[in-house]
Amino acid sequence: MTAPQRRAQFSDTLLKQAGEVWFEHSDESLFIIAVEPDRFVFELLNPAHERRTGLKNTKVSGKTPHECLPQVVADAVTEHYRSCVEAGTAIRYYETLDLPAGAKHWHTVLTPVRDESGRIYRILGSCRDVTLEQEALRREEESRSLIQHMTEASPDILYVHDLVAHRNVFITGRVREILGWSPDEIISMGGEVLGTLIQPEDRPAVSDHLARLRDLTDHAFAEVEYRMRRSDGSYVWLRSREGVFQRGADGSVIQVFGAATCIQLYKDSQAKLISAKGLLQATLDSLTAMILILDESGKIIAVNEAWRQFAEQNCLTSRGDLIGASYTTILQINAEPEPDAATIAEEITALLAGSRSDFAMPYMCWGRRFLLRANRFEHEGAVHAVVAQEDVTELASVRQELDATAERLLRSQEEERRRIGAELHDSTTQHLAAAGLGVAQIQLLVPNNPDLAAVLERTTAALTEAQREIRAFSYLLFPPSLDRDGLASTLRHFVQGFARRTGLNLDCNIDDAVDGAAPPVQRTILRVVQEALTNVHRHARATQVSVTIQVDGLNLKLRIADNGVGLPVTQDDSFPELGVGIPGMRSRVRQFGGKLSLTGSRQGTTVRASIPLHPTIGEGGGDALS
Repeated sequence: MTAPQRRAQFSDTLLKQAGEVWFEHSDESLFIIAVEPDRFVFELLNPAHERRTGLKNTKVSGKTPHECLPQVVADAVTEHYRSCVEAGTAIRYYETLDLPAGAKHWHTVLTPVRDESGRIYRILGSCRDVTLEQEALRREEESRSLIQHMTEASPDILYVHDLVAHRNVFITGRVREILGWSPDEIISMGGEVLGTLIQPEDRPAVSDHLARLRDLTDHAFAEVEYRMRRSDGSYVWLRSREGVFQRGADGSVIQVFGAATCIQLYKDSQAKLISAKGLLQATLDSLTAMILILDESGKIIAVNEAWRQFAEQNCLTSRGDLIGASYTTILQINAEPEPDAATIAEEITALLAGSRSDFAMPYMCWGRRFLLRANRFEHEGAVHAVVAQEDVTELASVRQELDATAERLLRSQEEERRRIGAELHDSTTQHLAAAGLGVAQIQLLVPNNPDLAAVLERTTAALTEAQREIRAFSYLLFPPSLDRDGLASTLRHFVQGFARRTGLNLDCNIDDAVDGAAPPVQRTILRVVQEALTNVHRHARATQVSVTIQVDGLNLKLRIADNGVGLPVTQDDSFPELGVGIPGMRSRVRQFGGKLSLTGSRQGTTVRASIPLHPTIGEGGGDALS
């Protein structure tokens, strides 16, 4: 039975009543528009449409859209009504209308209604509020767009890997930049992609990783590093991090989402770092000094082979326990048998705490003599210390023997000087005195010979000058006893006697505290004064000399200045060496960690010296081992 046949079975009244009931009680938004020449007029809105739009029949019935709606809304709906009439058939469209109930999205259907003549005289409208659907679609599109932008902006290769098919089902375009392959090329490789591109040595690790992924929990991730072949044949290091993307019906993981990061630069840097560390370790191992490096807590982070052997030979710790062991703890454990160990531990702790930047000290360990130096430094904001120690037992022994030999030579020199001075004083001066007496007798025997008298007068003057010089030199060679009188008294008597014998105006300022200097230092200072005054007497032609010796902190400082002609300058503007005396004293002063300098000008010469009162091992660059 056709629709018209079924309709014929019902009266028009029944159909009209049914339509009215449906119109009034339908949950669908319905409205009727009257089509008049050149305009459209609202006839009726059903209650559902009134609720959803906020429009009221009483306000819009009999009015055109422009008479009861905002201009923009009226223009839009009028255009749709006109399109329906022109089409002559039902039209469907989506629209957004800002009505009294608020702005909403609508899916609207307009159906033209014809009269008996076929003219369209009404439009039946049906609307469905799709605001929530449109909002969901908008958010979905925004999310899709955001994900797209994120994948495009990500520096990593993002992908979805199918663990069942053993292939990538999705991969971002970043793969072209890193590997040189397009996404389509990677996907087209299917299950062969891993076997084709993974470096053979890394395939076992990748296979184990894929097996672990099947048991991965929902919020867990797994990582693996491997090399993959680029399109040009070279390999590049990647690190993949993957999580669950999809599970099968049995709950097992069938797809994972992953991000592959290119770590080639990291691997290259790591290789260079390993090489640099290897070179550093090889360099440290080649040194005979025992070297270790500490972190800010005092733990050992690196040692060389010499220190390892030292630790093993002295049972400080086992070979495997060196790295990570506390150096200060090792020292404290050995503090009882080796008292110096406790002092070193305290100094290392102070060094790491920032109380000092370096320190050096000698110490004894199991009957051997060592010299330890430590320096504090910072690396990448962290405090470290490098500790170097050397076994100087043989060197100290040799140095002691050298010092003893030098001391014997100096004492021999002093004894020889004393002998020569005594000979000059006791013998030569007596002979010169006898010669003077003889000349005086000749003058008496030949009183009336002017020429002979002149010669005898010059001879007498020469003999007198010779006696004065011999007395001065014999005094310089044979000074008072240092061991008996002390440095300050010896120097004062020596300088005063020198002034009397040479006729120089000599100013002496000597601090009594110089007697507190070590005996070798006192002898060295006395010899410097002897040599300096000898040079003044022999070369300076000075009339005034000042000698100043003071104690300044832990050092003894000497200054001898004259107003003579100064030091002669050689062709290369350097001062000449004055025999073997001053160079020898300069060497001796340096041996104790001191300095000696000579400066000269036309106004005279100045000798300056500075030497520690009590030199220790390591002074002067390690020359004063004792």
